[in-house]
Amino acid sequence: MKLYKGNIITAGRKSPLSLYNPEIATMEADPTQAYNQDDATGFIRLNGLRLKVGAQVHQPPAPKKARKKKAKSARKKK
Repeated sequence: MKLYKGNIITAGRKSPLSLYNPEIATMEADPTQAYNQDDATGFIRLNGLRLKVGAQVHQPPAPKKARKKKAKSARKKK
């Protein structure tokens, strides 16, 4: 613990029951193969899908003029 201007700051932690393992903490040349970088691609796509859908749901409505033009062009196509 560190004390600084009336604040207490945690300087570090140790525990015999810690889940952190420095042997597998790397994402680079990992001899244990605990992390597969190809997994990140799927996660990024999945998370990106959530963001895209959220943006569509919360998108403000188009101005009235633009909506009328779209409706007219849709009727013409039929």
